[in-house]
Amino acid sequence: LIDCMNNTGYSLAILGNTDISFPSETLDKNLTKSSFSILASNVYLKKTGAQPPYAKVRHILNIKNNSIGFFSINTFDEKKFNSAKTLPFYRLEKENYEIARNVNNLKKSGAKIIIMLLNITPLKKDFRVKEFYKLIAKGNYSPDIVIVNGLTSEKQVKINHTYFINQVKNSSIALKTDISINSKTGKLSGVSSKNIILNKKDLGENTEILKIETTHKKNIARIFDKKIGSSNVDLKRSPQGLSSLANWIALCMKNWSRAQGALITADKLTGNISKGIITKRDIYELMDYNTHIVYLKLRGDSLRAIINANLDKGLGLAGITLSIKNNTADEIKIRNRRLIPSKIYQIAVPDYMLNEEKYQILPHAVEFVNKPQSILEILKWQLRRTRKPVEISKVTLQNDSVKEKKDSPGNIKI
Repeated sequence: LIDCMNNTGYSLAILGNTDISFPSETLDKNLTKSSFSILASNVYLKKTGAQPPYAKVRHILNIKNNSIGFFSINTFDEKKFNSAKTLPFYRLEKENYEIARNVNNLKKSGAKIIIMLLNITPLKKDFRVKEFYKLIAKGNYSPDIVIVNGLTSEKQVKINHTYFINQVKNSSIALKTDISINSKTGKLSGVSSKNIILNKKDLGENTEILKIETTHKKNIARIFDKKIGSSNVDLKRSPQGLSSLANWIALCMKNWSRAQGALITADKLTGNISKGIITKRDIYELMDYNTHIVYLKLRGDSLRAIINANLDKGLGLAGITLSIKNNTADEIKIRNRRLIPSKIYQIAVPDYMLNEEKYQILPHAVEFVNKPQSILEILKWQLRRTRKPVEISKVTLQNDSVKEKKDSPGNIKI
C-alpha cells in the first residue's frame, strides 16, 4: 500500500483504527518508507507516552499561497468521547483536548484554514452522527472542516462554523472537496463536496501501480500459501450449538494461556478449515487479526450464565464439557470436575466478547487482564508446536489430549 501511495502523489494520510492495533515496531518498518506525511495527532505509545516515530502531530500545506493546516483524530465510541482510551500498544488522548491543542498550535503556525481528518469505528449500532458532531463543533477551538472516515452518512453537515464531510466506505468511490477562500483574509468562505465513481473504463489505469501491485501479490502469495500444519477433519463454524472450528480455536487459546478453560463464539468467525493442508492464508481468513485474548476470573454460576447466553452463537469450548437439555447447559464440568457455583475459575475468551454487550460477560467478570496477543498468532503457535494433524473428537467436538507445555508464552497469573 505504501509503495502504491508513494507513486500516486499523496501528500497526507492518517493512521486507521486497524493500523493502531499493530505494534509500533511493525508499522515503523513500513511507514518510514512513505514519501508523504502520516498524521497521528492523538495517538501515543503505551510504553513511553511518546508519539510514534513514523507519525507527525500536524502538518501545514501551502496551496496557491494559502496556508491550510491538518491534524487527525482516531476514536471509537461517541458515548465515551473525550475520555482517554488505552489500547494494547497505544493510548488515545482525550479528543477535545487534542482538538483544541492542535487547532491552537496550527493557528499560531500561520494556518488560515484548519482541517481535521477523523477516523472513527463506532461500536454501537445506534450511533448518533449529528450528536457526535456537536461534541466536536462546540467550543472556541473547533476546526473549519472535518473529513470523516468510517461512517455511513453521505450528507455534508454544517454545525456552528464547522463543515462535516463524510468519506463513503467504498474503495470504488473517491471524495472530492472544493473549498472557497476569501482572497482578502485567506479564510474559508464555503465548502462543497461530491463523490466520484472510480470507473476503470472511463478513467483508465496507472500501469506503474499495476506493476507494483503484481509484484506484491506474488510476494504475498509466497508467504500466505506456505504450509504450517494439517487437519484430519473439516473444521466448520456453526451458527448455533457447538462449533468444531470454534472448539479447536478455544483449545489453542487454553493451551497458550494455561487457563482452566476457554470459550469463543463462532458468530465472529469468517472462514473454515478443510481437511488436508493448512496454510497461513487459511488461518488469517478465520477472523479479524486484531482479535486478542483476554484472561477472566469468573464464578462458576457466572460461567454457566455466560455459556447459556451464547449457545445460539455457535459456542466453542476447551477444558469445559457440558450436556444440553432444553436448549440450556445442564451439567457443566471443568477439567472433568463438576462446576461449583461459588468457585472462581480462570477462563480465556476473545476480547470482543468482553467489549460487546450482547455476550453478557463484563458484568460477570471478577477480574480481567488484556493480553496484546492476536488469537490468529496463537493458532499458528499451536500448529508449530504440535506438528501433528488437527483431530477433533466426534463426541465432544474438542480435543484436550494435547499436553500443555510449562514454557507456554501465555503463562501468566491473574
